[in-house]
Amino acid sequence: MSRNTFWGNIFKKREEDSLRHLLKRSPLFHDLKSRELALLEKLVYPRYYRAGEVIFERGDRGAGMYIISYGSVKIFVKTEEQEVELAVLGKDDFFGEVALVGELSRTASAKALEDTELIGFFRPELLELIARNPAAGVKVLLRLAEVLGTRLNRANEEIMNMKFPLKSIEEV
Repeated sequence: MSRNTFWGNIFKKREEDSLRHLLKRSPLFHDLKSRELALLEKLVYPRYYRAGEVIFERGDRGAGMYIISYGSVKIFVKTEEQEVELAVLGKDDFFGEVALVGELSRTASAKALEDTELIGFFRPELLELIARNPAAGVKVLLRLAEVLGTRLNRANEEIMNMKFPLKSIEEV
């Protein structure tokens, strides 16, 4: 029996559009095996936001992180005079991961710039992953530590550059 690829694929979701594939592309879940990803798929939540909708505000208690499935998100802080943009994130980017290590206050606000789908992964689900599959939990925690360390190093470099700007060639 020959397989008609046109009709065979019309109702089938493409692999690169699947939730499992999206999770696998994320640095936090990159090391997980197929069975571990299948478990993780059951522990994440899709969330939909319209353009302009606030995802969370600075000062809110953090519960977890988000991966952008489609759309874009602006990370910003408000001052008395203006909104200061810190980053614009798109497909496959993630944010809010600090909330996985503790229920800390959000240090910035996040807003959808267009209709956006986010995949939420929250601290209780991380703890459930660790309980159900300790090996997978350790992989995620190690990658989380690596990501947080990298971001902390970048922040330190930016602070150093602001405090001690490089001298221009004319001053040397």
